Amino acid sequence: MNPGKKFEQLFQDSCIIQGISCTRLRDAGYRGEQSERRFTIKNICDFICYGGGQYLYFIELKSRKKAIPFKDLTQLDALIRKDNESHLNKCMFIFEFQEAKKYYIYPAKHINSLQGVLSKKSFNAQDAAKYMAEILTYIPAGKRKARLCLDNFKD
Repeated sequence: MNPGKKFEQLFQDSCIIQGISCTRLRDAGYRGEQSERRFTIKNICDFICYGGGQYLYFIELKSRKKAIPFKDLTQLDALIRKDNESHLNKCMFIFEFQEAKKYYIYPAKHINSLQGVLSKKSFNAQDAAKYMAEILTYIPAGKRKARLCLDNFKD
């Protein structure tokens, strides 16, 4: 399983164990297919989550070893539009920096201003630590694998 899929599974497992409703939007195409497909729909995000509060969360996950290029945030425009549709929608990116073993959350609507502040084509774990909220991890009782602490989804 590639690191991106492992991150998606970690996020989904973390939601389930914390009682957060989490719907995974699968990418179009056939299972295991590596090629580009024409005429397939493009999902707005990876997950739609609801933690019982007032907000519906649209979450896009990105996992990279060191740095995340802004050009890889292909869902940005769609997430900003969705965020502007209703004050009850919150569209977020969650970033995993594999080498640093760190996770950060950031609102989609602020990505463009972050790019302006950083004045570069990508951002790394140090940039994320400075400008984004870190998501901490914990190990649930009776488990061995760490989970993401997703308290902010329970508004």
